Amino acid sequence: DKPNVILMMADDVSWEAFGCYGAEDYTTENIDALAASGLQFNHCYSTPICTPSRVKLMTGQYNFRNYTHFGYLNPKDKTFGHLMQSAGYKTAIAGKWQLNGLYNNLPGCKDNTRPYQAGFDEYCLWQLTTAKNAKQGGGERFWSPPLEHNGRFVTIEENQGKYGPDLLCDFVCDFMQRNSSEPFFVYYPMVLVHDPFVPTPDTIGDAPRTQAANKAPKGKEARKANFVAMVHYMDKIVGRIVAKVKALGLLENTIIMFTADNGTNVSITSRWNGQSITGGKGGMTDMGTHVPFVASWQGTAPRGTKLDDLIEFTDFYATLAEASGVRLGADDPI
Repeated sequence: DKPNVILMMADDVSWEAFGCYGAEDYTTENIDALAASGLQFNHCYSTPICTPSRVKLMTGQYNFRNYTHFGYLNPKDKTFGHLMQSAGYKTAIAGKWQLNGLYNNLPGCKDNTRPYQAGFDEYCLWQLTTAKNAKQGGGERFWSPPLEHNGRFVTIEENQGKYGPDLLCDFVCDFMQRNSSEPFFVYYPMVLVHDPFVPTPDTIGDAPRTQAANKAPKGKEARKANFVAMVHYMDKIVGRIVAKVKALGLLENTIIMFTADNGTNVSITSRWNGQSITGGKGGMTDMGTHVPFVASWQGTAPRGTKLDDLIEFTDFYATLAEASGVRLGADDPI
């Protein structure tokens, strides 16, 4: 009666990097397959930078209503995590948090219970109570990352040699496995493909897989090659999650959505439909705000449909409410 929901959101990558949208420099077979099995939206819009998009997506509110600081979600705001919990869902978040107010040292910025307060039963996150400052126990998100898992800080040393996106994907798959007999909601704001542009497990070879591996090369061509590899690995992660849903026998009862938080990094130029496209992150242009969005619900969503309907990040909250059977009330200030 209640479909599972998985919402994946990539970091800093727009529509010109996906095969189903006409990309020429990238192969995204798993995301393309999601589009082919369901819906591809040609006009989905976020905001040009990270936090406003995430706060808007999670709360269903326009930013002028609740955005106060970069890297901050007001703990008083109701999120789609709360919404899904109220409908009887088990909820989890994995990936990049960056919403405690660390950048401005706001009250409670070191509180590792914030994801619970935001409506998630479980979490595995980067940048919850520590930023990238190594002296404070922080570090980059890719090789040997510091992560926080359900109240426990997992250090760089404990994750030595491991790849952050793989660890986060493992958490998601494990959560779905443990909760496969009841409705679940997974929100996965991915750490890929944000800079620094560094090798993935498919391209790093025999190089040391320490925090030092998170330093991007100086040459523009080398950085672009790493970015291409990161897009491919992001697609592989999406494929792993879809494969897990299939292995659990839940494809026909799971809505799977994929989008991105804003445009591609301005240092990246890509070939798209015979044109050279420069990333527009941070700018109020189409390249800064126009993001991919594909959605699949096997057996329910029409297959291979491309829509020009206008989709905006405030729309997700209301759609999740309808999917979970919740009637919006006075405490849903969308």
